[in-house]
Formats: sequence, C-alpha cells, structure tokens
Amino acid sequence: MFVAELCRAMASHRLVSVVAPINGLRQWFLTGRFPRFMDSRIAEGTVPVHYPLFFNFPRYGKFLDAFFMSCGSERSFQRAVKNLGHLPIVHAHYAYPDGVAGVRLARKYQLPVVITVHGTDVNQLSHDPARRSQMIDAFRHASAVVAVSKELSRKVNFLVGKGFHAFHIPNGVGLDRFFSGDPELARRMLGLNSEHQYILAVGRLDPVKGYDRLIDSLPLLSKSVHLIIIGEGEQKENLKNHASRLGLSDRVSFVGAIPHERLHLFFQSAKLLAISSFSEGWPTVILESLACGTPVVAHRVGGIPEVLVSEELGVLVEDNTPESLARGIQKGLEKNWDGNICIEYAKRFTWDRISRKYFEIFDSFYP
Repeated sequence: MFVAELCRAMASHRLVSVVAPINGLRQWFLTGRFPRFMDSRIAEGTVPVHYPLFFNFPRYGKFLDAFFMSCGSERSFQRAVKNLGHLPIVHAHYAYPDGVAGVRLARKYQLPVVITVHGTDVNQLSHDPARRSQMIDAFRHASAVVAVSKELSRKVNFLVGKGFHAFHIPNGVGLDRFFSGDPELARRMLGLNSEHQYILAVGRLDPVKGYDRLIDSLPLLSKSVHLIIIGEGEQKENLKNHASRLGLSDRVSFVGAIPHERLHLFFQSAKLLAISSFSEGWPTVILESLACGTPVVAHRVGGIPEVLVSEELGVLVEDNTPESLARGIQKGLEKNWDGNICIEYAKRFTWDRISRKYFEIFDSFYP
C-alpha cells in the first residue's frame, strides 16, 4: 500500500505508469486456477497499472526470481515506458527480485533507475549469497539507491562497499485515510467492548513480526487488555493455536486483512499500536497510527527509533521479550497522551512531501 500511495502522490505532479508483476504459481495456489499468460492493464485513478505474469519455483531456485520477473515483465515494461513518453525514469521497490529485475530492464533500454529498499530485502534476503551478489550488482549499476531509514542506508553502504552512498527518504502517510476521531464512536462502529483496553498490531503474520511474543505478553497485563491483530500470513493458524493453548482466545482477535479505508477506525479504537518485530525498515503503520492520534509501543529495532523520536509519540522497548513488551504496554496505558502532538508530527510526512524528495533525485538525471 505504501508504494501505491507514493505512486498516487507522484502522479499528481508527473506521468506515472506502474508495472506490478504477479507470481503466476502463487495465484494458482491461492485460487486453484491457472492464470492466463497475458498482460492485463487496469487504470487506478490516473495511474495505469500493468499486471504481467511471471513464474518462479517456491522455496527452490530463488536466485532465479529476478531473471524470471524481468523476462515476464518486459512487454509490460516496454508499454509503460512508451506511455511515459519523454525522458522516462525507472523506479523499482525492494532490492530483490524487483530491484534486480528493474536494473536489468533499465540497462537494456538505457534508462536511469532508482532502487528503493524497504527493510526485508536488505535485512533478510541479503544473507543468501546468491541473492546478495545480485543485489550488490544492481546497487552498483543503479543511478541511485534510496533507503527508507538511515539505518538501512548504512547497511546498503556497508553491503556495497567503501565510497557508496545510499540516499535516505522515509515512507509517508495518507492523511486523507488516517485521521483522528471519537474512540467510543469507532468502537461502536466496530462492535468492540467499551470496557476493554485494545492494543492493535498491524502487518503480515510472518515470524519476523514476533506476534507470538506479543501474545505471550498478555498474561502479564490486566485482563481488560485485549489484542487485535490485523493481517494475513503463513503464521495465522499457528498464532491462533498459540493463543488458544495459553487460554487467551477471548483476549486475542484475528480480524484478517482490513480494507485500507477502514483501518482508521481500528487505530482510533485502540489505546496503543504495538510493534514486536525482530527487524524493521521504516514501518508506515507507525505514522498511520500517529495520524489517528494513537501512540505506539515498539521494539527499538531498525528504523523505528528514527520515527519515534520523542517520548510524546510512544514507548521504545530495548528488546521484544514478552516481559519487555508488557512493561512497555503498561507504561503506555498509564501515560496521559496528547493525541494532537502525534497528529501534528505525522503531518510532516505527507506522501506529497515524500514524492518531492524523490523528484529532487529524479531531476538530477536529466539536467
């Protein structure tokens, strides 16, 4: 969603065309139907989006993912470039496979390319030697590399080697979708119990998010504290079973994926947003929560301390053990927060402001 929001912001100033490759085998597993090998085009507002199919192999041959993605996307890439007309620039999100594929295609058509790294790509995928070497090669051949946090930019610089410089541009927040409101009204609209204190967690249900540790923190807190987990992922059933074994099924709600335009109701209803991740880049969910006036309790990891720069915005905990998370949540529940401070801080990171920072880099390619 944060890539889509950035594209929409850019499209209000420049021509933008999106290539969003779809993994054909994954679609087959999810739907039970083999997708047609064709390029579909859908207009989302003012932004044309191309959805080419590419195919890779689950768990095996991951070092070939970028190659398959670039081959499957080339026809769509040509159309997108043609739509843009004069002096196009390629902007690829995530170092692998998208960044590597983007550099392959950009070099073939002699176009400048910017890679934005978001966290998982550098923090996890770079540990695989085959993918790391492709990422480093792509970084070196890119016109610019952007990291969403300063911590990530340092990692990219270290990965590539002496003399390399990755820019830092954070993610933003859409204030038209995330805003303050009456917490009691939001709880009624969601059918939540007004006597409970709700802690919110938002993200893919992957092991790196540490949701099991967040669940483990609940027995250390008052029984009035309930956890709402928004998202889908491979760990969903495991987490449900974990909560059940601890006798917490009535205090942990798994609500699945929620449409982006309804997320603000959950943020408004919650006392706190909790982040228990083992690693992070620049979590957009923090700014979304702050824009709704809801403070954050988070593990001090990755770019999170760069977002939560003040004790008026949230509580940073030094590790993500259940005990630390419980202490942080308890501290957050006891504090008298000023939601307006959170909201005013979030306003510094509108997507329009973020897009203009990218334009400064883009414009340097065609003086």
